[in-house]
Amino acid sequence: MTRTRTRTRTRTRTRTRTRTRAQARARARTLTRTLTLTLRGDAADILGAGSQLVAQLKRVCNDPVGDGKETSLSMRQRWGALFRMTGLRVVVPLHASLTVSDGSGGGAEGDGPLRPFAQDAPTIDRWEDGVDIVRSLQRPKKVVIRGDDGVRYVFLCKPKDDLRKDARMMEFMTAVNRLLLKSPNCRRRRLAVQCYAVTPLDQEC
Repeated sequence: MTRTRTRTRTRTRTRTRTRTRAQARARARTLTRTLTLTLRGDAADILGAGSQLVAQLKRVCNDPVGDGKETSLSMRQRWGALFRMTGLRVVVPLHASLTVSDGSGGGAEGDGPLRPFAQDAPTIDRWEDGVDIVRSLQRPKKVVIRGDDGVRYVFLCKPKDDLRKDARMMEFMTAVNRLLLKSPNCRRRRLAVQCYAVTPLDQEC
C-alpha cells in the first residue's frame, strides 16, 4: 500500500513538472509572437534574432556528445544553424554589459538622459568553429563568440542544470560590490567579488 502511494505521488509530481514546463514554454512563445507583432522595424528584427539564438543555444546545451571520448567538436558540422548566425545585433552577454549602472549620460549631475547600460557593448559578430567539451559529469561545451570589437569571448553551455540560482547569486554579489565601492577603505584596498554573467535559457540550461 505504501509503495503504491509513493509511486502514485512520484508520477503525479513528474506530470506536474512536465505540465508546468510546457506551460512556461507556451507562454514564452506567445509573448515572443505578441512582441514581434507589436514592435516594428529594427526592434522586431532584434527580438526575432534573439529568439532564434536562444533556440539554437538550447540545442547545443542539450545535445548529447556520444560515448564521452570526444574532447572537441565542429560547430559548423554539428550545429550549422548556430554557426551561420553571424552579424547579429545581439549584445554579447557579458557581466559588464548586463549590469545596470546609475551613471548619467550628461556631464553634470542630472544633466542628460539616464543610460543604465553601456552604449558601446559588443555584439555577436560570428562564432568560432571549435567547441571544446569539458570533462565533467554534465560535459558542458565551451563556445567562442567573436564580438564586433574583434575580441574572443568564451562561454560555457551547461545542460541539465538550473542556472537561475547561479544568476541570482551573481546579482547578490554585484550588490555586494556596489556596497564595497561606497567604502573609501575598500576602494583603497580594491576589494571586490569577481562576478561573471549567467544567462539561463530555460529551467534546465
